[in-house]
Amino acid sequence: MQALLELQRAAGNSAVEMLVNAGQPGPTVGIQRQAPAAPAQATTVTMGALSVSSYDALLTSSRALRELLAADARDVPTGEPSRTAADSLISDAQKWDHYLQGKGSEPIDEAAANQATQWWQAFKSTRQDLENYKKAKARADMQAAADDADQARASVDAIPAQLADYQRGAFLAKKDELLEKLTSTLGKALQLSSALLEIHEKCMETVGWLSNEVTHVDEIIEKFGPLAEHAHKVVAAIEAFSAALTILRGGEGATEVDKASSKASAGLGFASAAGSLTGMASAYMVYFGVLLSVGQECLKVVGVIVREHAHEFNHFFIATGDLESVDWSAEPGGREAFNFMLQVMHAGDSGDIPSPVPDEVDKLMVDSEEEFEKGTGEEVPTKGFWFWKHTNPKKVKYWLMKNRKNVWAMLYGSIEVP
Repeated sequence: MQALLELQRAAGNSAVEMLVNAGQPGPTVGIQRQAPAAPAQATTVTMGALSVSSYDALLTSSRALRELLAADARDVPTGEPSRTAADSLISDAQKWDHYLQGKGSEPIDEAAANQATQWWQAFKSTRQDLENYKKAKARADMQAAADDADQARASVDAIPAQLADYQRGAFLAKKDELLEKLTSTLGKALQLSSALLEIHEKCMETVGWLSNEVTHVDEIIEKFGPLAEHAHKVVAAIEAFSAALTILRGGEGATEVDKASSKASAGLGFASAAGSLTGMASAYMVYFGVLLSVGQECLKVVGVIVREHAHEFNHFFIATGDLESVDWSAEPGGREAFNFMLQVMHAGDSGDIPSPVPDEVDKLMVDSEEEFEKGTGEEVPTKGFWFWKHTNPKKVKYWLMKNRKNVWAMLYGSIEVP
């Protein structure tokens, strides 16, 4: 009765009349006894497979859905629009908890139902945005992995061409043991190339699956099984190839290929331990990203091997007079320096030495000035400085005549002067 009196003072008799008569207008005859209120009509909210009609059921459903949304958003970086939207929806839902708890098992009213429905629509949209982001990221990661594997394979495929002249030299020199080591090394390179090709194809297969499938992207974890098997094959092939290179180099280990192989193994181990989709994808990128460097380091090591042994074969070719078969890139100053040094070695006196010296010889002597000084015990006669530094044409021929034996030995070792 006191409440009705307060309402009458605040809103007037007409408002009280509407309340007393259950919302129906009628003549006011003073304050009448309040009619019983009609029971509230239950409202049901459908959120996917969930149908709720009470506040406590809505609270339980809200908590479950926002946990699901949080799990979906966890692997998406902060600041990405879909992650921002998810965080906002979760925060909004948390603000309802106290109100929903206070209502207990009461049936939800229409206003609450409308608000819950709006949140559910935003939930579905945001979850799809998260899904689209993760699919796009996974596609990009797999494409990058495929590209890395392809580039690494191209590097490895170039190795046989690099070793071809090496094989020829070993064949002509009748070094059967070396030929066998070369064959083994090339076989390991072929195995590595094949494994890298499989990785490329499997990555592209995954890219296609991510582009066409409409199911949840977390299912990609199942697709990683075969990819992981191929990844382990690549690591094994790298290790085998590295071992073959070590044998070819005469037992020297700790090459850059060894280091790259260790990085690949570590990356793959980290990937195997990853639990989430993007965590796994990111970990695999640690592994795949090193493949390109592996291919590049393979080329570097092979290049070193070729240089280490090319001089040995050059010795054979020079001794037999087959100068056209010499790998001049392995000799200081190339063919031009060799021809010049022949003139120096056959000179009767300094007047027989050409002046000025050829460009390649001038460059060689300036670039290796310190080594020539230490190897001969005498300062190399030069003029100018920095980019304009050259050998002194008036003095260098006397220096060469005096030190020609030491210079020849530094450039060509024990090769006899033809």
